[in-house]
Amino acid sequence: MQLGSSTNMLASYNVVKGGNKESDYTPLPVGAGQTLIVAMQNNRINAAVTSEPTASLLKDRKLAFTFVDMSSKEGTEKALGGKYASTSFYMMNDYVKAHPDVVQKLANAYVKTLKWMNTHTPEEIANEVPQEYWAGNKALYLEALKGQLPMFTTDGKMPAGVAENVQKILSTFKPDVKNVKLDLTYTNAFVDKAN
Repeated sequence: MQLGSSTNMLASYNVVKGGNKESDYTPLPVGAGQTLIVAMQNNRINAAVTSEPTASLLKDRKLAFTFVDMSSKEGTEKALGGKYASTSFYMMNDYVKAHPDVVQKLANAYVKTLKWMNTHTPEEIANEVPQEYWAGNKALYLEALKGQLPMFTTDGKMPAGVAENVQKILSTFKPDVKNVKLDLTYTNAFVDKAN
């Protein structure tokens, strides 16, 4: 987990949802992959919110079990009461305004990638990513990928209702987030143009 990351926020949400206060746990920046696995092996952390394939590796090595399953579209919606925009492209507003040409090129690349992913099998995708993504276990990577692919949009747009659900979730432990004007926090303009 990186402090301030989506995984950090989801950890805080689950702690508060479980009836505790955010201050009842101490987040540690251990990242993902091998660093998180080593932190768990060395009892440096007791729990983690992480991405795939790290979650599957922890379970496969019997170092951890799933407490809240957000590894699939259905599991995420059940745990969070709706869809959640976690894998997103974040940029500072000032940069976007100053460099719209660069932002458009990035949006074009992301949309092209999403469209490519939507027309290829998990096996074909796995064969194109660097082998480091497999974390030494291609079969486990493929299993995790199959569960996660339905969570990606095919056009790169922020789906209707997702920003509102993210705001609701963050507001459970950061009440001032309720006052954020959502239409100022994201735009589909660049992906609309890319599509």
